[in-house]
Amino acid sequence: MTHASYPDLHVVRLKADVPVMFDCVQAWGDASASAGGAAALAFDVWYARHHAPAAGPSERALRRYAAPAHAAYFSVEELQPDDLPKIMHTQWPAPKSPAGTGHLRCLGLPLGSACRFDGGPLALEARYAYPVFFRVPPNWQAAFNDWYDREHIPMLLLCPQWLMCRRFALQAVANCPWTHMALHYLSDLSALESAERDAARSTPWRRELEQQPWFQFTHRLGNRLA
Repeated sequence: MTHASYPDLHVVRLKADVPVMFDCVQAWGDASASAGGAAALAFDVWYARHHAPAAGPSERALRRYAAPAHAAYFSVEELQPDDLPKIMHTQWPAPKSPAGTGHLRCLGLPLGSACRFDGGPLALEARYAYPVFFRVPPNWQAAFNDWYDREHIPMLLLCPQWLMCRRFALQAVANCPWTHMALHYLSDLSALESAERDAARSTPWRRELEQQPWFQFTHRLGNRLA
């Protein structure tokens, strides 16, 4: 089926995005970590004192987020192409995390990014980051990327609180099961309940993809840490 591009006169396409390192630590097996208490405090203290200072190969533009609904922390580190050879040949040890936690790290290679005209460079400093992950089979990746770039992103960015979307192809560094990440930047959580998001999730093109068994995703919603 042939699909038309959604009008995107309100969108600035960013041609020169950089690779990123995505790092996430989550209390997978410890329900008490998300409910508070001693286990949650121990996890928070461990992350702040031991993992966060050594989360990436450099301190270049490293932004950290707390994702309380998933009892997790994650970080996004901006890289440069010159960093890639070193990263690809680095053996990344598993963090010495408390019992009951899981760790993943993945390298994101840019596929394309866009922001609202009024989003500007401050979009990267947005209060909320909303990474969404897919595992797309190779024979569907062109169609998936086409839909995301030509329809989904411009529809989401109609929402004034949806500032930016950056898209990456993922290469696993540690325990990463996904192939693609869409990294959304929001100024307010009302964006996730907006009419614009509902419309973007209700199109014929989207429904066509939803019929495929692989079209499932997971996400994290993070609050920016100082």
